[in-house]
Amino acid sequence: MEIQKIAADVVLLPSTEVMEACIRLNQDLLKGGESRIVLNTSDCVPHISLAMGCLKEEDLPAVECLLTEIASAVPPLRLPISGLGVGRASTGESLSSLVIEPTRRLQSLHETVMRRLTSYMTYDATPEMFVDSHATRASSAQWVNNYPKAASFEHFFPHITIGIGRLEASESLPTHCPTSRLALCHLGHDCTCRRVLFETVLG
Repeated sequence: MEIQKIAADVVLLPSTEVMEACIRLNQDLLKGGESRIVLNTSDCVPHISLAMGCLKEEDLPAVECLLTEIASAVPPLRLPISGLGVGRASTGESLSSLVIEPTRRLQSLHETVMRRLTSYMTYDATPEMFVDSHATRASSAQWVNNYPKAASFEHFFPHITIGIGRLEASESLPTHCPTSRLALCHLGHDCTCRRVLFETVLG
């Protein structure tokens, strides 16, 4: 019997206020751009990625226990927001994000999650492992597979994705991102967090 895997993301979930701000910014972006990423609080959740990879479904309970243990040793965080950033999506399109400053505690949490999940996470993602496989491009799977080399440890770049396109500067940006929730999500197209499978509280 073939072992089933999912494309997964361990994330920090922002406070309600920051989530609402991200959704408003996303709505502004949607007025003039690509509508593949439509943020909401149910099936396309604003988040800060800490570790991406593939997990066996049978390992999810063990991973949940591990994340609960990690979270219990970390106090709630209040992360500074540097401003808006525009980078490149896996498709090559412009991608707007809220840039989070990589504080020492945040960097340490990222590295702890990456190290502790080494025996569970693999990097052999295919579109079939995503929630909406019919809409998932090979570039999204490639992003997951390249995560250790491209986006972890010294390459860790904490951010909250707002959407496809170039967002103009806004005076209503939050200056800090309080977060007290560590979650495990099932990824969808464009590496969006489509399903929150499990969450626990920091501290």
